[in-house]
Amino acid sequence: MLTYENVTIGQRVEVLQKGQIVYGTVLYKGPIMGRRGVWLGIDLTTPDGDNDGTLKGRVYFRAPLNYGIFTTIDNVRLAKNIRPR
Repeated sequence: MLTYENVTIGQRVEVLQKGQIVYGTVLYKGPIMGRRGVWLGIDLTTPDGDNDGTLKGRVYFRAPLNYGIFTTIDNVRLAKNIRPR
């Protein structure tokens, strides 16, 4: 089972995003201002995200526009053999 403790920055993951599986790299792990809990910032391999790593004017990580997402561990699993963007 994947937990926040064993997710590392730079790790490649699969993410359930809007009912589909997308792939990316973990670039942020931690709190987000105004939200409860621990969040993961993912740089996706496709433009299926909704940000660039910035949320409400604060930069958490850097990704091209629409390649970034923030999600919780419940939507993430380790990926195998994904190609970088």
